[in-house]
Amino acid sequence: MRLITPLVVIAGLALAAGCGEKKPPEAAAEAAVAEAPAPEAEPEPEPEAEPEPPPPPADNADLSITVMLADGTQQAGHVKRIERSADWFAEEGWTDEERKLTLTAESNTEMLDITWEQIARITVTQGNIVNDTSCTYTSETNPWTYTCELKTPTQVALKDGRSFEITSRHKWKFIYDDGAEVEFWLAKHPVRQQDEVVQSFDRGGENTDMYAQLQDRMREEVKSLVKTVSIQ
Repeated sequence: MRLITPLVVIAGLALAAGCGEKKPPEAAAEAAVAEAPAPEAEPEPEPEAEPEPPPPPADNADLSITVMLADGTQQAGHVKRIERSADWFAEEGWTDEERKLTLTAESNTEMLDITWEQIARITVTQGNIVNDTSCTYTSETNPWTYTCELKTPTQVALKDGRSFEITSRHKWKFIYDDGAEVEFWLAKHPVRQQDEVVQSFDRGGENTDMYAQLQDRMREEVKSLVKTVSIQ
């Protein structure tokens, strides 16, 4: 009988232990994935800050002004800002450019541009809507735009005692300390409206019904027409 030495037995046991059950490659890969740390979540982007509102326009006037309207109401107080329409009808916005904030004044002997600081009082006289209103249209827009203008002769008394007639046709805006606003025309008060129907010379030309509509609007608007502007 052959005897197996303890050393051989020990070696055989060690070999058997080393050759025990092995995981298949797929299972080993899955185990490696399971043991791998999960990737860190990307931080959420911070919300974009809302843009700050633009600063309010700077004050450009320092006048105490009282405006009296045709219906007897008035707006009185400290005016901190004056603006003038970019075009005659204020359809293209407003401007505060200093050189444009003057009024053209005429007399029998002279014509000059005056500032609001030079004025003591402005007086507006309302014309007759039937006799002193002129109406026209422009075909530069489609549909055409119709305009009626009421004459409102405007006299200005300067602080130096001189008197003139205002011929400036732009619209004006006063802004008071409390945010109240007054808008008005001098010399002429216009009312404008674009037709809803496309007209052409082939279809009879101008739509005269528009003039009646505009004069009806005029009758309503002159109820709050500016009558006087007093400046201290």
